[in-house]
Amino acid sequence: MVASPLIIGIAVMMLAYLVNRQMGFALFQPPVDSSNTRVSISESRLFTHKTLDKGVEHIINDSSFMRGCEIKAISYTEQDYYNDLSKRSEKDVDGTQASFVMEYACSSFNSRTMSMSPADSIIWRLMYSPSDSTDGTGWRTIAHGNG
Repeated sequence: MVASPLIIGIAVMMLAYLVNRQMGFALFQPPVDSSNTRVSISESRLFTHKTLDKGVEHIINDSSFMRGCEIKAISYTEQDYYNDLSKRSEKDVDGTQASFVMEYACSSFNSRTMSMSPADSIIWRLMYSPSDSTDGTGWRTIAHGNG
């Protein structure tokens, strides 16, 4: 018995509906937009500017789940909590952590972003660890979340 084209069409539409419902329509959303992202990096005693730029790149890579959103800005401001005076002249020390703030705005949501505000900021806690980096930036994400 051969299924009619109408039955096959209905089955395909039902399957597409169920997949999209589970995926939050992410398949049809544009990728996260970082084309106009403003980057602000303060002077650092811990990292070179090039390494901090790679941290920004890592955050953009790690934000790929934010389909339908735009990254407005990423900033790094060094806090004065680094107390080991013996290493203050060294930069890019493996294992050193840093915090970045990312501002975003979303025009649509998917299953991974539906609990987010349409526009807000996220704090990204990263560790500089070239041997553990999976995207070639030298960084790995420790945690991220709102304030």
